[in-house]
Amino acid sequence: MTERPEFPPEQVAEARAWLAARGATEADLAVHPSDLPGVALELRLERDASLSACDLAGRLGSTVDEVVEIFGELGIAVPDVDEVRFTEAEVAFVQLLREAVVARFTPEEGHQLIVVVARALRSMADAGIAAFVQTIETRLLAGDPTLVEWTEATADTAELGVRLGDSLGVLFGHYLRQAAQRQRAAQEGVSSRAVMRVAVGFVDLVGFTPLSSTLTPEELSAMMGEFESQAFDLAVAAGAQIVKHIGDEIMFTAVDPAAACDLALELRDSVEATTALPRGGVAYGEVITRHGDYYGPVVNLASRLTAEAVPGEVLIPQDLRDALPDREVEPAGRRLLKGFAEPVRVFSLGS
Repeated sequence: MTERPEFPPEQVAEARAWLAARGATEADLAVHPSDLPGVALELRLERDASLSACDLAGRLGSTVDEVVEIFGELGIAVPDVDEVRFTEAEVAFVQLLREAVVARFTPEEGHQLIVVVARALRSMADAGIAAFVQTIETRLLAGDPTLVEWTEATADTAELGVRLGDSLGVLFGHYLRQAAQRQRAAQEGVSSRAVMRVAVGFVDLVGFTPLSSTLTPEELSAMMGEFESQAFDLAVAAGAQIVKHIGDEIMFTAVDPAAACDLALELRDSVEATTALPRGGVAYGEVITRHGDYYGPVVNLASRLTAEAVPGEVLIPQDLRDALPDREVEPAGRRLLKGFAEPVRVFSLGS
């Protein structure tokens, strides 16, 4: 079990003085008396705060309950409406949120969109904190730092994290453009505005569960990190998109079915046989798309094909085979798949 290091009293006093010189009050230091690096993080996050929820409501011309509800929908609890924790930027944010979401969507539609934003931002925050703890902080503590050095490193990283978060908006326009282009291409000639025609694929790792029991947490994290990074790079190169990771399984989509097949094979080949054995399935057709995820029989078919594939194999159904007549495949028989009334004729993708 990893224990937090103990520091001598003189280092604790030095770290407290370092924090006090940067604005920490006795009340701040009392919140996390045994975690002074955590105080450094809180100091940075609170540095620009000048408004309580009550103040924010007054600036917006709304009620405190409305402010609490808005932030609650974003997954941000406001336990004390008098606590100073909001910034001037949040006045503009809530005003823009009203203009962009509340005034243009029904309450249910607006809530669903806000939930997607909240989940994405929370995932980014979780990933950032985990990355710091598992990499920067771990290396720092291995070098036997003083408490001030640890606290200062936390403060510096928090500063960079906040600045990076403030700058992410410049990327959103690029992602918005790509999403619009995919939407146009994938909705050409479809049966409903609620669907897109895409190829959906899954790749998972056979033997991952027993393998994971033999690895340390650090080794398992490194293995999955490498797998996920490779998947992202390969998807970008193929013109596909990673939808999500589900344990050792990756779900992806591509407007071009050939690109999806290429990606499935490349993901298969990217995993060393000494770690786990990959297998996959790809299907093509109309899928329901909601808030960055995909649903429907085509998705289910791709998932079932993956479960049917033997290690090292990527299976596709007859209709995808027909859409790619020049593709090298081997007949793999007919399979009675869970959730499908009739047997499905399948093919194994060749390299």
